[in-house]
Amino acid sequence: MSGFTLTLKASPTLRLDLRGLVPNALATMDAAAVAGLPVGHGKTLVPLGEFFAVAPHVDDSLVLQGDLTRCDFIGWQMDGGSLIAEGAVGDYAGGAMKAGTLTVRGHAADLAACEMSGGTLIIEGNVGDFAASTMPGSMDGMRGGTLVVRGNAGARLGDRMRRGTALIFGDAGTSSPHAWSPARSRWPAAPVRTWATACAAAVSSSPAPRRRFLPPSCRRWPARRYSGNCCRAIWRGTAVRSARWPRAASIAISATWPRVARAS
Repeated sequence: MSGFTLTLKASPTLRLDLRGLVPNALATMDAAAVAGLPVGHGKTLVPLGEFFAVAPHVDDSLVLQGDLTRCDFIGWQMDGGSLIAEGAVGDYAGGAMKAGTLTVRGHAADLAACEMSGGTLIIEGNVGDFAASTMPGSMDGMRGGTLVVRGNAGARLGDRMRRGTALIFGDAGTSSPHAWSPARSRWPAAPVRTWATACAAAVSSSPAPRRRFLPPSCRRWPARRYSGNCCRAIWRGTAVRSARWPRAASIAISATWPRVARAS
């Protein structure tokens, strides 16, 4: 097995679809075969070598270099190995990821870690909207694995998230259905089936949350943890049937609890 360094020659005029460029898929190829792989450029397929300079290196990692903001689906369905993006990336980074480690040394755009089921996605900058959420038209969001964001997260973080861990070191979007803040007096009215997770924006010397801040379907306490000025709590409640959401299922959250937290 050998790894490769792919260096972007120039910013593409249209968006690039880099799904399929994962370490395990390229491990048995030589540089010429990698350069000939088709990638999506708008509505057409073009050889990878037209946009990237391909250079092998000793270890098994795959390294992408350059301005990757117009490159989408980096690490899509990644099933192992190590992938490093040296700079900001486009949409769907780490989407449907199953295993391995994807490191983004910059910002990531929208829908990062969407429908992720395993592995680790580390974003050293900010992440856009709908991180750890669901693909458009799908029902379930992040289902496993770990998302680490060193900066801030955009709106709707963890939308329809079912399992896994999302650790945010900065601020999270205020419209996240799994976000709770001591400064907020209302919960969002999104029809989510389960209220599963935690704290998105903590303020200094914030008091412990009281039961009256919880939605009616979630007034049973499980466990709660406080670290510094960050309140991390996991609500283990179940959605209940109501006139507003007549089809809301009374399904308990399973043993592996999804978590969204602001790191202290």
